[in-house]
Amino acid sequence: MPDNKAYSLLLVAAQFALIIIICSRALPATLSLASLPALVLILLGGVLAISAVISLRLANLSAMPEPVKQGTLISSGAYRYIRHPMYTAVLLVCWGLVFITPNLLSVGLCGLLVIVLILKIKREEALLLVAYPDYSQYRQSTGALIPPLLK
Repeated sequence: MPDNKAYSLLLVAAQFALIIIICSRALPATLSLASLPALVLILLGGVLAISAVISLRLANLSAMPEPVKQGTLISSGAYRYIRHPMYTAVLLVCWGLVFITPNLLSVGLCGLLVIVLILKIKREEALLLVAYPDYSQYRQSTGALIPPLLK
């Protein structure tokens, strides 16, 4: 895994570019009752994102995978169950948007977003293991993107 800021910037740029493209492809869609499951995903993603931001507090918030200086390990709120609830929220919203206007290109873009976020998680977790001695134990009790079914 590359160990430099340029790689982190590339992952963040790819993440936001894909989010923008996915959103722009869904915006012209007309909503109907058939859109309800998609809207539920989008709403859940929004609620999870807000919960994660509240748990993180602004001092720990960053789009970069590197831990912020003077940051603290957050393991409460949404982070009690999921190590990367912001990424889960992004995926819920984006998949919801894809379901509103389903087509092969949108599915492919969302699949590419999943890959980018997994690469970002790998980089972030390697850095978090170095920054926070308790991260290894925290990692064993939580899911990366989905809460563990059995603890």
